[in-house]
Amino acid sequence: MTDTTYALAAITEGNAEQAACILQTEIPRGLLKQITSPFPTVVIPTLRSVGNLFNTTDEISDILIEKLEDLVKKVFTCLTSKKTAIRREALWCLSNIASGPYSHVE
Repeated sequence: MTDTTYALAAITEGNAEQAACILQTEIPRGLLKQITSPFPTVVIPTLRSVGNLFNTTDEISDILIEKLEDLVKKVFTCLTSKKTAIRREALWCLSNIASGPYSHVE
């Protein structure tokens, strides 16, 4: 699972076309479930993948927010993790969400 999620993070890094293809699948829902995994080796690349998706276009960010209603709440729960790497990735992910249009911050 960890290797697959890291591969997904690499695929989505700044590539809007590939991110758009991923949105047409159930992968985003799977990522949402993995954010609350008890395994840091799964959570860290999951947060990286989500952050990468938000780092593409505003349209993709809008779709993600609409599709994944609990996404921001789940990322916020990572801020209480004992693992520094998880907190760092969660903050980075939230900064990518907040860097979009004002509607994303609301």
